Amino acid sequence: MKRRQLIRLSTIILGLILVIITAIASPELGERALYMQYMTLLTLQGHYEPLGLDDEFSVRVFDLYMKYLDYNKRFFTKRDYNKLKAEQRKIDDQIKNGEIDFFLRAINLLDQRITDVKKITQEILEEPLDFSVQEALELDVEKRDYPKNQHELRDLWRKIAKHQVLLAYYDEWKNQKAEDQSLPAVGSSVPDEKLLKEAKEKVKKNITASLDRMLEGTIEEKFYLYLDAIANSYDPHTEYIPPQEKDDYDIHLSGAFYGIGATLQKEGENIKVVEIIPGGPSWKQKELQVGDHILQVAQENEEPVDIINMSLNDAVRLIRGEKGTTVRLTVKKPDGQITVISIVRDLVVLEEAYAKSAIVKNAQNQEQYGYIYLPSFYHDFQRTEGRSSAQDVKDQLKELKKAGVSGVILDLRNNTGGLLSDAVEMAGHFLQTGPVVQVKERNGKIRVLQDTDPEVTYEGPLVVLINSFSASASEILAAALQDYGRAVIVGSARTFGKGTVQVVYVSLDDILDYIFPEKQDLKPLGYIKYTIEKFYRITGGSTQLKGVEPDIILPDLYSYLDYGEKATDYPLPWDEIQTLPFEKWHNQLSVADLKKLTANSGQRVAQNQGFQLVNKNIQRVLAEKQSSAQSLKFETFLDQREVEEAEKSAFENLKTQESEYLFTAMNRMVDVGHGAEGDEVFQANAEWIKALSEDFYLVEAINILQDLIAIQAADAL
Repeated sequence: MKRRQLIRLSTIILGLILVIITAIASPELGERALYMQYMTLLTLQGHYEPLGLDDEFSVRVFDLYMKYLDYNKRFFTKRDYNKLKAEQRKIDDQIKNGEIDFFLRAINLLDQRITDVKKITQEILEEPLDFSVQEALELDVEKRDYPKNQHELRDLWRKIAKHQVLLAYYDEWKNQKAEDQSLPAVGSSVPDEKLLKEAKEKVKKNITASLDRMLEGTIEEKFYLYLDAIANSYDPHTEYIPPQEKDDYDIHLSGAFYGIGATLQKEGENIKVVEIIPGGPSWKQKELQVGDHILQVAQENEEPVDIINMSLNDAVRLIRGEKGTTVRLTVKKPDGQITVISIVRDLVVLEEAYAKSAIVKNAQNQEQYGYIYLPSFYHDFQRTEGRSSAQDVKDQLKELKKAGVSGVILDLRNNTGGLLSDAVEMAGHFLQTGPVVQVKERNGKIRVLQDTDPEVTYEGPLVVLINSFSASASEILAAALQDYGRAVIVGSARTFGKGTVQVVYVSLDDILDYIFPEKQDLKPLGYIKYTIEKFYRITGGSTQLKGVEPDIILPDLYSYLDYGEKATDYPLPWDEIQTLPFEKWHNQLSVADLKKLTANSGQRVAQNQGFQLVNKNIQRVLAEKQSSAQSLKFETFLDQREVEEAEKSAFENLKTQESEYLFTAMNRMVDVGHGAEGDEVFQANAEWIKALSEDFYLVEAINILQDLIAIQAADAL
């Protein structure tokens, strides 16, 4: 936005704030809502690419808010949608006039439809459900429109009810089968009437509770969602944070209470997993992943509670619990698959949140390689001797060199970022001095972050392992090492693609104090997180959207899904700036050598059982995306569930096949074979070593490293 446009917008909003006192707002919300709205817009003027109060802004807010209210198109009819759409270009005008008319009309209409649906579902679940007819429920919301009328709305909910009953039926059968192996197979043509009745009762209870919860929400809680739509219209990482959710916004379900070790975030009507905390129960259990939506929560063997449209705080209360107890999460994966994940609550083992390393030995030739796992870019500024990821990795590189390793693998998989300065410093462990990353501010000024330390901690062969969850600072480090030709990057087709920087928890109360200090009675107003800068590689291209493409690609389901920054609403665009002068690594691979590495890897991957299963799963998911309608015929539905369970079981069994490499942990984690049996650290270390030996992605990275060592040794002759 041009500077004069920004000044004009600032003048308009400031002028509007001065007339808020006389503006007429909703009686339930009063002037506080208008102040919250304007404080939000004022704060967002600091955004990297601020929006104008115009029709484009209006359309974005409308689009997002409609998704947040009814993402699955389960409540509004097409007529309802068109009625609200008539105002999609008026939202900016309403804001200028000190009004919230669109918001009020939308929530009132939604409440009316929820009430209608509650009556509809109660009637449907009192009637017999016919599971013998061949019909389907379209699960891909992008492939279906809103119901045309009340008749279609009822038919949609009839199918939704049947689908949920079938899911509940199958889960209950699985529970009983686990206790009594003599039970018959689930896929008979006629459902068990007792199980069917129990399933219907559970579904009826869950649907009613979910709808009641939606109706019981206060108008102020619903307004928070509207403010989030305003913030998200700038970009997906710009958010409004309600005052009562400040402490629980980035909720690490770990620490003084016991939980699952995950960071959750409210996304419209859903609760989304945005981070898996290293060392926590979810991290150890491996099934819950970033991007999963949690649909239901069950305690031990109790009935699950539907948490769609539940507040973040309430959902967290259900997930937390006593150490050693089990919570069962029904989650929807990014590929659309719905699965139940059981996690035993526990404390996070803090030591596992830090970088750690292992020595990998080739049993045939006795050659040793170093492996470093980096879960995040952390730095403790609170203590003078606090841990930092850059220093920890440096120390571990030195230990690995002492052990005489021939090459090193740096594992950045699932590393969602952290402190940028640590990423820059870490790049310096592998490079001579030079630029590492460019950071562009909103005013166009470009800062170049440099490695100024001439010391190179490790000069040998290097492989960096990445996946679709590697983001932000991880992408910066991988990109720099790739641009210098310093490392071979291996993994998913691309990383996440988050090339932006945010300032977090800007208090709207502070903005209010500055402009209207006399309005203390309106507090608390909440917080804003917004984007202020953008990352660029030293070659000029942004990591935004495109992420980092590896030198050698390994099969990964998420590479084929709408996942990552590119799948979000209104992300900032990819662009590029000038290329910086820098000196390539003296021992970089030639194009021919890289082709040889890639060809060798491709041959191994084609013969590897693990990657064969991954590719099979990719084909299945892609086929399901093409045909995403779920059959509601009893035997067809249950047969498909059995196939999915068999594939999942096959994958789990494959993971128990250990590789031919021998792994020994280094540094703060005690070695396998030492320490006291039953000791918590010993046990954690043993589990980690076992997981490494079963990780076929890591095994292939080791194979690539061996090839790299051989090529560089031959070139040196």
